[in-house]
Amino acid sequence: MKKKIKYIYKQIKLVLLKLFYSNRTLAKLYYFFFDTSFNREMFSVIQGKRSYYRMSLGQNQNKYQLVRNIHKIEKGISMKNRRSTFALDFIEETVDTYLNLRNNLNIDSQISWAKEVLNNYFDITDSNNPIIGKMKKKFVETADNFEGQNIPYKSSERVESTISYDDFLILSKRRRSVRWYQQKEVNLDLINKAIELSLQAPSACNRQPFKYYIIKDEKILRRLSKLPMGTTGYADNIPLLIAVVGDLSAYFDERDRHVIYIDSSLSAMSFILALETLGLSSCIINWPDIEIKEKKIQSILKLDNNQRVTMLISVGYADQEGFIPFSCKRDVKDAITVI
Repeated sequence: MKKKIKYIYKQIKLVLLKLFYSNRTLAKLYYFFFDTSFNREMFSVIQGKRSYYRMSLGQNQNKYQLVRNIHKIEKGISMKNRRSTFALDFIEETVDTYLNLRNNLNIDSQISWAKEVLNNYFDITDSNNPIIGKMKKKFVETADNFEGQNIPYKSSERVESTISYDDFLILSKRRRSVRWYQQKEVNLDLINKAIELSLQAPSACNRQPFKYYIIKDEKILRRLSKLPMGTTGYADNIPLLIAVVGDLSAYFDERDRHVIYIDSSLSAMSFILALETLGLSSCIINWPDIEIKEKKIQSILKLDNNQRVTMLISVGYADQEGFIPFSCKRDVKDAITVI
């Protein structure tokens, strides 16, 4: 009976999909009348845009905006055949945002970086240009010192690496999805070290729109570890859980709504490789976009509407007797298309 109901359900689903798949308008109608799966994403995106503009227009204290603008200025400074004037359409916004953040927040490494890049910008651009001249005067009058060196540099000045391809291949093959752990407390200093390394991962315009939520409270950990699909059988074995949470308030436009998933994944990959070098194992746990589960995790982690969980990661010291799926990977030729 159950099998028959499932078959009928699939048949109805297929009929509906055949009716609505042929163009975008019909697809929109399908998701309006028959499927609400995208409702939360749309709500989160618009909440994020609202937060972005509120931070930008209110007190002009949008750090995401400052980081993006400074990144754009660094790209301009790094150009071959660099022009004597550039960034004219956003330099005023950048200087004002920097000054507001500097005056109202604790000075952190990114605020200091912004100052050093702006100083470099005003050193190399033509201050006879009225916009640049005005902003340079405003910046110089309020900046205290210019000793930093966190500005664009030559590729030949990058730090040397002694890691070979073979070494990296060994590390990549050692990293497996481990689900069975020793019941031993995880040293949070090691987690912090792994996160420090993970933050070196590339990120669109350097905005890094994500945070690592470290869950060590036993009650919360047990509730959360059973929420996603796929942890059946080992949820109670997880000694430490991490939720990677994206922040859609980093963006002013829908075109960037997927970047929280891309950037947090790039960072998470570095994070789990770093864990391996520190003697810890991990397993990425897929976070499903299912409304009832989203509501629960939002409530447990006290997330804003513009924040979205992109994945969970279990962490611990591997039980050496625990089994690991082989998970045969694709051949290279199946993973590439040369055009």
